[in-house]
Amino acid sequence: MQQSLIHFLKKYKFEHGKPFVVGVSGGADSMVLWHLLHQLKPVLKLNYEIIHFNFHLRGDESNRDEAHVRNMADFFKDKLTVVDSPLKKGSSVQERAREVRLAYFSKKFSQQKDGAVFLAHHQDDQLETYTIRQQRGAGERGLACMWPVTFYNHFSIYRPLLNFSRKKIRTYGSAHHVLFVEDSSNATAAYLRNRVRHQVVGSMSSIEKKKILHAIKTAQKNEQTIRKKTDQFLKNKNIISKINFFRQNQAVRFSIIRRLIANMNEKRELSQKNYLQIEKVLKASRSVAMPFGSLLLLSEGKTFYFVTQKSFCKKGPEPAVLPGLGCYENIELFEKKVVRLSPHSLYLDAQKVSFPLILKPWQPGERFIPYGRRNPQKIKDYLAKKGFSAFQKQKVLALYGADSKLLALVGVEIDARYALPKLPGKALIVKKNECSPRQRGN
Repeated sequence: MQQSLIHFLKKYKFEHGKPFVVGVSGGADSMVLWHLLHQLKPVLKLNYEIIHFNFHLRGDESNRDEAHVRNMADFFKDKLTVVDSPLKKGSSVQERAREVRLAYFSKKFSQQKDGAVFLAHHQDDQLETYTIRQQRGAGERGLACMWPVTFYNHFSIYRPLLNFSRKKIRTYGSAHHVLFVEDSSNATAAYLRNRVRHQVVGSMSSIEKKKILHAIKTAQKNEQTIRKKTDQFLKNKNIISKINFFRQNQAVRFSIIRRLIANMNEKRELSQKNYLQIEKVLKASRSVAMPFGSLLLLSEGKTFYFVTQKSFCKKGPEPAVLPGLGCYENIELFEKKVVRLSPHSLYLDAQKVSFPLILKPWQPGERFIPYGRRNPQKIKDYLAKKGFSAFQKQKVLALYGADSKLLALVGVEIDARYALPKLPGKALIVKKNECSPRQRGN
């Protein structure tokens, strides 16, 4: 088993000396993992800390487990942290305990991106997980079960014993006199996993187990292919082409949506029902804003993307005072004699504009006279006719003169009253900012 652990560390490129934590309950599986790591500690220069959670669910027995782990930490001279986190008995207590553990690790590694947690999940745990998920109607992604390495935001979980059966782990423990404690709750039929362990997996033949393990490997291989295609498709993109999106198969499309949601730190899981609703929205011809947890899916024309509802409802940046010509955070201003107009810039009559200028979000109900028109029009209506979505409207900034009169909607249109009377002429040219930070004005 030691050689297998060494091979595991090499395969997943685990650096020698990198600090990591080991979850130890005191039971046979975690104590064997601890023993293996302790044996290899001087050889591989392992730098680990033991973590034990006491949920106080079994009274004196929980305290006995903690005492055993403390005694072994003293014996091995290994660093130990005991997390005292009492839980109330009741429904979903195992899931609640899991959430506490994940929350602890997430907080512990919040200041780094490569935290590592070693856990003693093994082959029989994998068989139990597969059986439970299959009974619940899980898809292929769910039937991939536990991976040797699972990545979270700030840490990864490593499972070096996943290829070993419970029997092999116990055999190693007996041969090396590994001391452990028995959890009496493992014998009760109150928990689904225990019932599956004793009544289903316990009665499986070796052939049946091999078939399930092969099915898990196949599911993981297919899931890896989907993840690779998702990576290739996204390449750090946030705004997605609908045409390219629907060229992918449904499994990849589901993965793309799931990844986009995860990238926005949304905790709500994407169900198949949610996904089908999203596909329906994306196939609609009109612009749609669909809420999903704390996010909004914005489907606009040929593209779609997610934003937080908080940012969508935000009024916009604080007003910025532009004292003169130069390059600012959102806008570039310069004067030039122009002979012809470019569609990439806005041209104001320099004789009619005086500094300082104000750059800020336009206000509801505000009007201006679009270039080429004679009558005032509500900015909101003008942008809607131009095809701007509700979200895009909020991102449009307005430029005001020293007299607080609206001069232009940056990147969109000028007010006709400040247009150049004729060409050639001296113009104040307004462009969306494309200059480097060193060129920017104060």
